[in-house]
Amino acid sequence: MQSYTFKKSKATNLLILVSLALLVIIWTFIKFRLDEDRVMLLNQSVANLQNIAISFKEHSQTTIRNSDEALRIVKFHYEQKGASDFKLLNEYFEKNVIDMSFFNQVGIIDADGIYAFSNLKDHKKIDLSDREHFKVHKDTYPFGIYLSKPVLGRASKKWSIQMTKRLNKPNGDFLGAAVLSLDPNYFIDFHKQIDLGPQGFTSLVGNDGYVRTLRVGNISKIDDSVPKINLPAIVEKLQSGTFVSDALFDNTKRIYAFEKLPDQPLLVVVGMLEEDALYEFYRLRKSYFIFGFLISILTILSIFAAIMMLNKARRLNSELLSSSQEKTRAQEHELEMSTRLTQSEKMAALGQLAAGVAHEINNPIAYVSSNLSTLKKYFGVFNQIIEDLTTKKYDAAMDSSASNAAALLLKKSNYDFLKTDVVSILDESQEGIVRVKNIVSDLKNFSRLEETTDWILADLHSGIQSTLNIVNFEIKYRAEVECQFGDIPQITCVPSQLNQVFMNLVVNAAQAMPENKFGKILIQTGTVQDRVWVEISDNGSGISEDNIKKIFEPFFTTKKVGVGTGLGLSVSIGIIQKHMGTLTVKSVLGQGTTFRIELPISHASLEDRDSSTPIAS
Repeated sequence: MQSYTFKKSKATNLLILVSLALLVIIWTFIKFRLDEDRVMLLNQSVANLQNIAISFKEHSQTTIRNSDEALRIVKFHYEQKGASDFKLLNEYFEKNVIDMSFFNQVGIIDADGIYAFSNLKDHKKIDLSDREHFKVHKDTYPFGIYLSKPVLGRASKKWSIQMTKRLNKPNGDFLGAAVLSLDPNYFIDFHKQIDLGPQGFTSLVGNDGYVRTLRVGNISKIDDSVPKINLPAIVEKLQSGTFVSDALFDNTKRIYAFEKLPDQPLLVVVGMLEEDALYEFYRLRKSYFIFGFLISILTILSIFAAIMMLNKARRLNSELLSSSQEKTRAQEHELEMSTRLTQSEKMAALGQLAAGVAHEINNPIAYVSSNLSTLKKYFGVFNQIIEDLTTKKYDAAMDSSASNAAALLLKKSNYDFLKTDVVSILDESQEGIVRVKNIVSDLKNFSRLEETTDWILADLHSGIQSTLNIVNFEIKYRAEVECQFGDIPQITCVPSQLNQVFMNLVVNAAQAMPENKFGKILIQTGTVQDRVWVEISDNGSGISEDNIKKIFEPFFTTKKVGVGTGLGLSVSIGIIQKHMGTLTVKSVLGQGTTFRIELPISHASLEDRDSSTPIAS
């Protein structure tokens, strides 16, 4: 009991350890997948930001390039014509030679800082000498065009980004600046097309951190209220890249991508909240957690159920063990009874044939006995002749009268007949003894119980002939037997059991003959594909349609009381089925019956069958 309790505790502890190991594996896998998915989705968001930054940069470059083309026209005209031909310059704008769809105004600031020309109607000269976009060109500006921070235009009265280009005298001296006032909403409209989440960030900003345009979420900034942005050190080192920061703007942590504009001290910056970038990750994480929780619950419940079932199984184990032992004993008893039934049916059949077999044995024994009596008399005559010859000492060479006397003695004893008849008697006796030996041998092989389960290669023709020898007396006064054997190979079988089937079918055929009719039994053999067949036909009384359905049932018989056991055909079909064969019957009432056996020539399952398994119905 202590050993049983110890094993029970050990198995329970093992199940608990297995469940813990499964939980560790499940959650380790979930963490690994979450880490992997986070990195993958973060990389996807960063790549997406970089693509947006590139698109923003290209848009900004296109805008600057278009502005530069308009300023080049104004610059060329003013440097060539001066202030004397502003009328022609106005025609350029009025006739859309210069596209003004995204400009507030275009004009010229002279060398003294006076806004001398504008495409606006009712233009008045304004002093812009204090404006940064004018002062930057007094000295050599390293870039072709300057973009100012948003300023409120003194002429247009609108917030504008002033884009200016230096004007030169023929000798290269400073002549002023061509100015184009760009509507910041042109950039803002582009920002609105970019979906970076509710707190997305887009900005066109100078390398010094001063903002030109800015949009955060749904809020756009196009005036001078935007504070200077604290760009990280990575921006100074690289032309493009990404970074994560909560110090760039509004103390909100975002993932940023930037792209610098070539030939301008400007860059575009786009960003999105880290939680927006990882939105899909957080959704997946929730799903993973739900999955992990459900799997964990299922694992715990499964282990708990397994422990309960294990305990229940242990409680039933002893009952099942005893039940199994009882079942085994019952099966052994059933097999033993089945073997006994088969053998008893065989013995019963032999018992019914005993008188005929005894008669078959008695005939040769009788004439052997008679021949022995005759030989005994002949031996007396031979003995007398020998005694007379040896007592009187006949010498044929010296005394002719003595030789004649010996010849007379042999003739008188009929010696020549006796000498010939002795040989005939011995041959006849030897034949009788061989017949007895064969009958005894066939009976021995047929009835031997210990050999009924040996699977060997056997010749069915020999088995049929052996069976006919045994049942000869039962048949010969009822019907003649004709054998039409085909060319069939040896098959794997238990010969003694098939002989029992042949005997049952042949005896039944003989017993089916009407009392006043001497019938015929035809035994045929042949092959079909990988099987051999044996047909035993008779021209007896046949079987009715009602009885033919019952003939293979145990103890069913139509014979008189005391003739047969009713087990012959039941045992026979059982034997054939164990040989993986078939036994079928065709019968016409009043005309006769044909039984057909089909058996496999060779079958692995038969050759490997446990020889301890008896074959029975």
